[in-house]
Amino acid sequence: MVEHDKDQKIFFMIEDGFKAFLRYEITDGRIDVLTTQVPEEISGRGIARNLMDECFRFANERSYEFVPKLSCSYARAYLLKKSRT
Repeated sequence: MVEHDKDQKIFFMIEDGFKAFLRYEITDGRIDVLTTQVPEEISGRGIARNLMDECFRFANERSYEFVPKLSCSYARAYLLKKSRT
């Protein structure tokens, strides 16, 4: 289950004792995903996608736009794929 720490500006999950997270910042109504980190021990389970799904929902609910060139390469790929569907 993805949790949101608004004060720290992260979405995170604890899986098998390991913490995966997505860090973001918001400036002038635009959101930038700074990084998505998933420990190797729990990679390949769709965790980064789950984090981005939650971030995407959060942004849409608040009418935030994503910055044109996101800092995180995974987030850029996620949004590119999402725009094609």
